[in-house]
Amino acid sequence: MSKIVFYIEARGFAEDEHGNPAYGSVEISFDLKPGFEVKPYSELIKDKDPAELLERLVPGVFDKLSDVRFITPEEYACEYGEDEHNG
Repeated sequence: MSKIVFYIEARGFAEDEHGNPAYGSVEISFDLKPGFEVKPYSELIKDKDPAELLERLVPGVFDKLSDVRFITPEEYACEYGEDEHNG
C-alpha cells in the first residue's frame, strides 16, 4: 500500500526549558488504495498552506502555532529522527 506523508514544522508544538514556544513537528500520512501512484513530495506541497492543512484536519487544536512550514523527509529525519515511511 502506498502512502502520502506530509511533514510540518512549527513553533508552538513544544516549549523550551524556560516555557518559550519551541519548534516541533507533525507527520501526517494518508493511505492510498492499490493502483494509485504517489506524486513527488515537491508536487504534493506546492502551493499548499501547511497551517490550513492542520486546521482542516484538527480544527482549533493548532491555532497558536507560528512559523508553520512544510519540511522535507530528509529534514524531518535529521531534526526529529528517522520515520518508518521514508527512513
